Amino acid sequence: MKQKSMIGLNDVAARLGVHYMTAYWFARLGVIPACKVGHQWRIDPDRLEARLAELDTTKLQAMMPPPRPSPMKGRRPGRPAALPQGQTTLQAT
Repeated sequence: MKQKSMIGLNDVAARLGVHYMTAYWFARLGVIPACKVGHQWRIDPDRLEARLAELDTTKLQAMMPPPRPSPMKGRRPGRPAALPQGQTTLQAT
């Protein structure tokens, strides 16, 4: 009996046009049919195509996780150096 070839999350992400982690979350949440073999998620390409045919593209977009905020957003700029008492601006030397 010939064993079916399974594909990994990188291949699924390439087929869907999404990031690897988005494909991972789809597998983990059950959006796409996947099983975990050891430490890897494996997907049957025939079942994946059947599931994608069932899903509407807008539903797939709605299931995508929200973008993460920038690590710099909301950060305060660095504090200026302390000025000597009575001085209000830095003077060039």
